[in-house]
This record gives sequence, C-alpha cells and structure tokens, in this order.
Amino acid sequence: MKTRIASMILASLLLSASLIACGESASSPAPSSGGAAAPSAGDAADEAESTAEETTTQLMPDLPDENYGGREFIIVESGNWTFDDFDAVEETGEPINDAKYRRQVAVEEKLGVKITALPGSAPRTFSTAVTAGDQSITAGMIGTYDVSSFAQKGLLMNLNKVPWLDLTKPWWDQKANEDLSMKGIMFYTTGDFTKLTNDCTYCILFNKTMIKDYGLDNPYDLVNDSKWTIEKMGTMVRTISKDVNGDGKMGDEDMYGWLVWDDSFLGMTTATGEKCCTINENGELELTLNTPRVLKEFETYSAFAYDESCSLSISAFSDVVNQIFQEDRGLFYGRYILAVSWFRDMQTDFGILPYPKLEETQDKYYINVHPYGTSFFCVPISSADPGFAGAVMEALSAESHYTLKPAYYETTLVGKYVRDDESRAMLDLIFANRVFDIGFYYQVGGYNEGIMNLWRGKKTDFMSMYTKAEGRALTQIDKINAAFAEALANG
Repeated sequence: MKTRIASMILASLLLSASLIACGESASSPAPSSGGAAAPSAGDAADEAESTAEETTTQLMPDLPDENYGGREFIIVESGNWTFDDFDAVEETGEPINDAKYRRQVAVEEKLGVKITALPGSAPRTFSTAVTAGDQSITAGMIGTYDVSSFAQKGLLMNLNKVPWLDLTKPWWDQKANEDLSMKGIMFYTTGDFTKLTNDCTYCILFNKTMIKDYGLDNPYDLVNDSKWTIEKMGTMVRTISKDVNGDGKMGDEDMYGWLVWDDSFLGMTTATGEKCCTINENGELELTLNTPRVLKEFETYSAFAYDESCSLSISAFSDVVNQIFQEDRGLFYGRYILAVSWFRDMQTDFGILPYPKLEETQDKYYINVHPYGTSFFCVPISSADPGFAGAVMEALSAESHYTLKPAYYETTLVGKYVRDDESRAMLDLIFANRVFDIGFYYQVGGYNEGIMNLWRGKKTDFMSMYTKAEGRALTQIDKINAAFAEALANG
C-alpha cells in the first residue's frame, strides 16, 4: 500500500504542471513551494521566475496535524443522476476508477479515517437525520433542488465557516463559489472530488460528416469568430432536414438538423448571459428572467426548435435518437458532457460545441450547469465536529485535483472520447464559462418546468407563463433572502 501511495504522489508531482484547469477561474491561486497557504502576489512573482521550481511543486492543502484513529466519515449521496464518486473498491486498470481508489486510500491513510458513502439515498435520509439532531452524517452530496431547500430551511452550515475548508483553493470550483454565494454565505458548492458537475454541463455535439457533405460553415470557426449564434444555428438546422424515406411525414427514419431534449430552453436562456435569478449588489436574490434578451432568445429559438420538419424531440424518440446521430441523420445533438462518452465507437467523426450566443456582439458564451442532474457538497448544521468534515473534504478535493481530475479530463474525456484538438479547445471554453443559476436551483416560481412545458406544448406565449408565476416567484425570493439574512445574523 505504501508503495502505491508513494507512486501516486510522484505521479502527481510530475503531472501537476501540465494539468488543464477545467472550470477554474483565472484568479485561482498559483502553486506554492509546499506551504499550506496560497502564495502572496510577491511569492507568485518570484515563483514565476523559476520554471524548474514550478514543474516540481504543487499546492498542498492546509490540514490538521492529527490522526482520527479510524473515525468514519459518512457522506449521503442523493440526487437525480447515478453517483459513482466513491464506488472504487480496488484498482482495475480503468483510469477514473483507479484515480478514485488511490485518492480515497491516500486520504484515509493520511488522516486515519474511513470514508463511507451512502449512494442513492432519498433526500429525507439527510433532512430527517439533521432535523433530529443525528450527528452520524458527516456531509452530503445532495441534488440541487433538495440542497437549496435544505439551505433555506436552515439545515446546512455556511461552508465559509467550516474549519479546514479553503474554498479559494483551485480544487474548489471558483465559478460555483461566485454564483452560489450570497452575503458571504456558501451553503453548498462543488469541486474536483466529483466529476458529476462536469458531466452535467450542457454542450452540443455535431456531425462532422454532415457539415462537410452539405457544405456548411465550420462550427469551430463560427465559435472562434463569435458567429455561432442561435439564429445561425437555426439556419444550419433547416438546411439539411429532409424526409429521407419519402413517406410525406417526418419520423425516426428521416434526417434532422436538431435533436433536442426538453430542457434545451434552459440552456438557451443561460446562453444569452441572463439568469432566472441574479444576486444583486446587496447580496440578495433578484428575479431577472423577464428581460428583452430572454424574450428575443425564446422567439428566435422556438422558431426552429418547435418546427418538427427540422427538429426531433429526444424525449419522444429516446430509444433511437443516438442511432439517428450515429447514422448521419442528426446534425446537432443537444445534451451534456456525459453524452460524449456514448459515442466513443461512432464511425463518423463528431465535434463538441458550446450553446450559441444570442448575437455576435455578446461578450462571451455562457453554459448552463444542468439543474436537474447536478448535486452539491454540503455540511449538516447538526454536525458535532464540522472541522472533521472540512478536513476530510479538503483532503479529498485536493487529492482529486492531482489524480481524479487529470484521469477524467486528460486521460478519459480528451484521451479517449474527443476526436480532435478543436473539440478540446471547445471543452476548455465550455468549462471556463459555466453558469450556476441559483434561481433554477431554488426552482423559483416553478420557472424550470414552466419553460420546459412551453416547449413540450409548442406554446409561444412566454409572457403569459412568466406573469402567471411572478407573484409566487417574488414571494419565494423574499423567503430565500430572509433565510440568508437570518443565517448572516446568526453568524
């Protein structure tokens, strides 16, 4: 075991300088020379002068100098997607599995703990225990809708107050911290210890053969030239759609420009740079869904997304949609990063794109993080020793930064699934521009389902849907703001 750990640490040191920072902000701390704290600006400048030093050092977590004597760390995993963050029980030769196993062994040996995950748990497993004051649960990895509800009900600790957690470190998602923090309070977040947030990030796959055969513009060039817009996408979608079998109607044997899931409207809404709810300068949640940009997006996108002559509903044809894409009968396929792994053996080359801009002058691309599938790390308010939870999670996420993250991104996602360098660049762009819309996570006004129901019913009256739910949304926001104010007052 000691030999495996030593090998792992050596490999981590060699890899650390070359890791791509998926989802990290430009302000993430630079590697230190081995100290526990992030370096100052002067220290960072000094380190930049020594390339040799940079390639042989890595940022280390600040952890307690103690052994917990086999104490059990229990994390409840609850959400809508399958969990596999802690399922590795031995090395199998599969990179992600082995990285998870080595990470867990390293943390357990370093801190003297036993990590136990309870995957597939109902959210009430967590909430019931916390409400009853049960201190056996150390932490949670809870689905967005439930974790937001728990935060509002006062069941979660402010992560900024949890000892040994340092959310400024690069193994914590800085964009999530930015988008989910209100009044300096972080009830939940995500980091490198899980690949779920990456898997749940929206993207669009495209069929490269169809692009070539129909003489369409190179989507990579469109993205790089800021010309990848919703309107441009619609033009391309309509160009190639046709009744292949000649039966006079569109079905699962025909060709489509857009293979689309119900929640694509959420992705397109985010793609405009707007949010369901925004945290204003006072640190309070504010309803911002009804804007001219969102209305323009809805009109532009629905014009082709509703058109069954060029767009196919994934929910209606879920059993054959992957086949349609693989058989060169689907130009664009709107899903999330996880879908990239489904087409490793696809004969035709495919590429990866961000969701399009609303217009060319938009400052950048904005990518939604799946509200339904994502789960976040949290610490229950009932914790008798939050420092224990903080130490273990800090160690897990830091270790993952140098093991699981490169295994997921470099070795697997890029090394096995991605077909070209351009797609890798697109992945970097996607991860760097993710949006965590707290309004969707709190399901403010029920707008999540409201927006998707418009698509399902091919309805065009966005304002009617919005106005009907506005009063409920504002009341809900008042309660959320009150909950944060109370948490702030209580320290």
